[in-house]
Amino acid sequence: SVGLDGGLPLPEARHTVYSLVYATIVLNTDLHNPAVKTKMSRAQFLTNCREAPYLQFVPERLLLETYESIRTSPLAIAPGPRGRSVSSIVRSTGDEEIDVAATLSTHSTLGPEA
Repeated sequence: SVGLDGGLPLPEARHTVYSLVYATIVLNTDLHNPAVKTKMSRAQFLTNCREAPYLQFVPERLLLETYESIRTSPLAIAPGPRGRSVSSIVRSTGDEEIDVAATLSTHSTLGPEA
C-alpha cells in the first residue's frame, strides 16, 4: 500500500508504485549526487509529485516522510549473497519482466565483481 484510501485497480496501483519509486530515485540523485549543485527542496519535491498523474493522490505525509528519509539516509545498493555485487536488474516492458546485465554509474562507489 502507498497510503491511499481504498483499493486501486492493479494497473493504476502498479503505475503509482513505479512513479513513487522513480520519484524517490530522482530525489536521491538530486540530493546526494555531487554533480547536482542546487538541491531540491521539500516544497519542490511535493510540487513535482503532484504534477505526476499517478502521484496526485499519494498522501502528503507519505511524500514528506519519503523526502526526509532520503535526505537523511541516501539509497545504497547492498551487497548480494556472499558479498557479491549486483550483476543484473529486472526491467518491466509492460507485458513481461526481463533480466538484463547491470551497469554502474560513473558516480558509483561500487566496483565490478572480481
